Amino acid sequence: MSSSRLRNTNLDALVPISVRVEPDVYDYYAKEARKRRMSMTTYLRMLLSQGMIHSKIDEFEQRTEQMLHDFEQGVSDAMQLAGFTQNTLHSIALTEVMLREIVSKLSEERLQEIQTKATARAEQLRLR
Repeated sequence: MSSSRLRNTNLDALVPISVRVEPDVYDYYAKEARKRRMSMTTYLRMLLSQGMIHSKIDEFEQRTEQMLHDFEQGVSDAMQLAGFTQNTLHSIALTEVMLREIVSKLSEERLQEIQTKATARAEQLRLR
């Protein structure tokens, strides 16, 4: 299929819009289109499409932020229900940092031994 045929097929799927603008606005966009060696129609279509894409990205970011907020709130609520306090979280964080420091000084062989023992202990503690 030739590119002109493909282009005509794509144009057939487009819906026309009409907009009136001030002469200085027209001149600005005409100049910008010429800089890019595009027709003004193609340039404006590209800008409108980019605006839609940015809008959808903004909506996605807002939904994601809301989901993260809801998740954090759910975690916080669950921790409070389980009796976790800020001191408990501090103790967990301190223990993690201290253990990472200790583990960083262990040989790979010794680390494997400890992980094997930890797995066995976790099996013993498994909730029934």
